Amino acid sequence: MNVLTFKIETVPDVELGKRLYDLHDLSDEDVTRVMIAKCREQEGPDGKLALHMQRIAAISALYRDDDSIKVWSLGDVKSNEKHLIQHFFAGIEKYTPTLVSWNGSRHDLPVIHYRALKYGISSKIYWDKENNYHGRFHSRHVDLMDTLSGHQQPGLAPLNEIALMLDLPASSSNDTAESGDIDLLRQQCETDVLNIWLVYLHWLHLTTALDDAGLTNECQVVKESLLQENLPHLTEYLKAWNEKSV
Repeated sequence: MNVLTFKIETVPDVELGKRLYDLHDLSDEDVTRVMIAKCREQEGPDGKLALHMQRIAAISALYRDDDSIKVWSLGDVKSNEKHLIQHFFAGIEKYTPTLVSWNGSRHDLPVIHYRALKYGISSKIYWDKENNYHGRFHSRHVDLMDTLSGHQQPGLAPLNEIALMLDLPASSSNDTAESGDIDLLRQQCETDVLNIWLVYLHWLHLTTALDDAGLTNECQVVKESLLQENLPHLTEYLKAWNEKSV
């Protein structure tokens, strides 16, 4: 096994917003409000910022190979966006893993593409012509939301709701990005990555790539890893997961 489950968290790119709307005299907070307001004028009250207007604040990952499993966030709370993206592509170049995401083909990867374009970050393996990570008909990226929906818009589902369906802990908040707390944002992103991985295990079971014993064993591997990490947010996740499993 050589799988990297990942998720990004984004915030508005206020520097781009200032240039697009000539808002150089406003604070970052006010620029953010204007960007969101303009988006909702065009898209309605539930509209989200265009992908190229988002800046990556965190990238979290869960890596599983034949010998180990690890969940973490790239860089640290002080890492800049360029460093996070460089770290992401460096991992792909080194390990060539299968990428697993939830809505990665519609959100996470396009945002990464735009930000990599901004910083001039290249990756030969990621963009490989014959078998790359961004093409639907290539095998290096599994977007679970897209796959489980049958590639149909009406079938798309939020990660939280599928997690609840599988008796997994749902994310505690959707307002973390707005709070500006990068450490908390990274923690929430890590628990989301755990849910994506566990949904992936259930999907492998669905496709018979894992049998009943294999699914149980892989879930146990995750639980043992969380115990060993002994980090408060992961311990809280494990506790909630165990309670739902009773």
